[in-house]
Amino acid sequence: MKLQLPPYPSKKHWLFGNIFYLRKDTIKNLSEFCDEKAPVFSLSSPINKIAVVCSPEYIKHIVQDNSINYRKSLAYDILSRLLGNGLLTSVGEEWKQNRKLIQPAFHKKKLDEFVKLMQRSTEESIQKLKLENKNVSFDIAPFFNALALDIISKSMFGAQVEKDAIRISEIIIQLNKLAIDRLNNPITTMLFRNNKDIVLVKELDTYIYKIMNERRASGDKKDDLLQMLLDARDEETGEGMSDVQIRDEIMTIFIAGHETTACALSWAVYAIGKNKEVLTKLREEINSFTGEINFDTIFSLQYFKMVVEETLRMYPPAWSMGRRTYAIDTFGNYQVRPDTNILIPIYYMHHHKDYWEKPEEFIPERFHPSTRNNINRFVYLPFGGGARMCIGNHFAMMEMILVLFLFIKNFDFEIPNEFEAELEPLITLHAKNGVQVKLKTI
Repeated sequence: MKLQLPPYPSKKHWLFGNIFYLRKDTIKNLSEFCDEKAPVFSLSSPINKIAVVCSPEYIKHIVQDNSINYRKSLAYDILSRLLGNGLLTSVGEEWKQNRKLIQPAFHKKKLDEFVKLMQRSTEESIQKLKLENKNVSFDIAPFFNALALDIISKSMFGAQVEKDAIRISEIIIQLNKLAIDRLNNPITTMLFRNNKDIVLVKELDTYIYKIMNERRASGDKKDDLLQMLLDARDEETGEGMSDVQIRDEIMTIFIAGHETTACALSWAVYAIGKNKEVLTKLREEINSFTGEINFDTIFSLQYFKMVVEETLRMYPPAWSMGRRTYAIDTFGNYQVRPDTNILIPIYYMHHHKDYWEKPEEFIPERFHPSTRNNINRFVYLPFGGGARMCIGNHFAMMEMILVLFLFIKNFDFEIPNEFEAELEPLITLHAKNGVQVKLKTI
């Protein structure tokens, strides 16, 4: 049988093609395209070759079995304007080398050292929230954003950057929106070039290089991620990372390490608030918890872990993943050409009725240890898949479980009956109008 290009969805704009419908209602329209043309289909675009893959078999082929034929997609080219060539955006030997140098920072022993830091930061933030809370409905998302930023700041730099934290957060939010605008409006971006992101990145760089230079000048050896990057050496050559490399990895860990976690925590509170029986079970686990908080005891909080994993299924912060072909590849009877951007719709896979029972319901029990291994790891992709799975997945899980544990231990909360969170798929999956909650101190 002669191979052919993957088919196109029926709904398309006369000039801008199918891609036009991903500018608004992105997840809804993309899911409709997947339902119509799965497991693989093309998207017509005036300037790029795009294919969507929504089959675990084909996803495995891309990220694992034939990963040598794939590099990062157009979306990561846009992200590289912010992140440089950090782990998220680099490719080939450069990625392998950097991953090898950075891996020790995320070993269990190192993660265990961050537990007390996370605990102190969370408890301090909760005490401030108690003083501010007036028992009225408010958006909880800024609280989790500030907390996640504080945790990654202390983990990265060994000291709080409180005076700069608000501005840093503002810059990251602006860059997030600028990046998604570049993806959604490629022609407008080409015709009317806006370099606002370059200006914002330079402003962020001033913070990063200032901290690096002050650390070197002080001669202090602190126990943080920055020091590990400064001290990292290649086993064979003994060479360290250049300042630009360190900057790129700092930006990647700093931004990815707070943005995704903050989004997930907001979604977790929303989901728990909408499911009172889940909140009851979490309180039971809190009441039965004894002993000291550390790496092992955090992950022994079985129901909290299940709730976090279900949150990442329902509301994956990384709602899609992209690759780009080097050479021709085949999927069944279809052929994908070189330099084709491949979109893997993680949100869609996490909500597919063929792989999940009652996919639109929040059911943490589906991640119970007795059945957890039955979940296809190329259907459930909260941290990506294959060799390039997120290096900070254990750090993120540890942080989310611990923060939720302390938050629920200190507050009773509810979601106003009239409030429904709306998906906003930027680079990460935000709640468009935040998450409204009403807190009561316990």
